[in-house]
Amino acid sequence: MPERKLSFTGELPGASEPISLVTILLKAFDGSTVVTLIHEHLPNEAERESHEQGRRGWHDKLPVFHGDRE
Repeated sequence: MPERKLSFTGELPGASEPISLVTILLKAFDGSTVVTLIHEHLPNEAERESHEQGRRGWHDKLPVFHGDRE
């Protein structure tokens, strides 16, 4: 699988920079896939921490979607 890239914007109502950019890179590696997530233009530390907590939840669920565990 060649490297794949998905980018999209998200709206942050009320923020000084109301649009953030999310980029997801998928790259084959040793029979598996490496996922790299880049989230740009978050306006402050509180927003960054909030999004980081959300990503941890998403990341923890990946094995379930992959079928590795329930």
